[in-house]
Amino acid sequence: SAAGNGDGQRAVVEWDVASGRNITWKTPIPGLAVSSPIVWGNRVFATTAISKAGDNSFRTGLYGDVKPVDDLSPHEWKIYCLDKATGKVLWERVAVSGAPKTKRHTKSSQASSTPVTDGRRVIAVFGSAGVMVAWDYSGKELWRVNLGTLDSGWFFDSAFQWGHSSSPIVYRNSVILQVDVQKGSYVGAWDVATGKRLWRTERADEISTWATPTVARAADGRDVLVTNGTKVRGYDPATGTQMWTLGPNSEITIGSPVAL
Repeated sequence: SAAGNGDGQRAVVEWDVASGRNITWKTPIPGLAVSSPIVWGNRVFATTAISKAGDNSFRTGLYGDVKPVDDLSPHEWKIYCLDKATGKVLWERVAVSGAPKTKRHTKSSQASSTPVTDGRRVIAVFGSAGVMVAWDYSGKELWRVNLGTLDSGWFFDSAFQWGHSSSPIVYRNSVILQVDVQKGSYVGAWDVATGKRLWRTERADEISTWATPTVARAADGRDVLVTNGTKVRGYDPATGTQMWTLGPNSEITIGSPVAL
């Protein structure tokens, strides 16, 4: 339910990579990514962005510097499929090559959206490349959608580009993406099998945000697509019709809503 809970998983609480303690396998992935790997059955999927300039700088901690990383060198945006038991790379694919359309935040990457799967297809969004791509489990590309330039950044000064990070979600026969950018924000749905657009709802008054939407079950039994932003909004996930709003909210919205 996108709540970050793994019921009954007995998570390991102690490990050491150097000694191998409680480490089953370790597989190097080139580049820099803050997207999460996902697991379905015996497959693990991970995305990354590889800078030709080799700039993998990443600044943690608390600081007030909002200046983005100035690396617009050619990149390769890739997806990897690994065997869950061994970490062996089963296949890797280049989604797109070229210069990023936007800069990135110092705490982010050019591969920040987590991929999603329905057990038959895996879909990845590469915001700074402006594409959403679907592959089957053998690595065959099924479709791609041109999303254009997804320019998310500081609302106070558009020169400070921080990059897109909202991840796609699968709802029934659709893949849904929240696209909150400097200008022209929207939420949209595409057919998960073909990539054909099913609906698009404009969010004209929304500034850049970085949260991933979730689908919740309302008290009346209806499904509601919940998005975070300067207002929390509820949509019909089948049609994109806005149902309600709740606000005001933060001007820099990162946290994804969770339904309990």
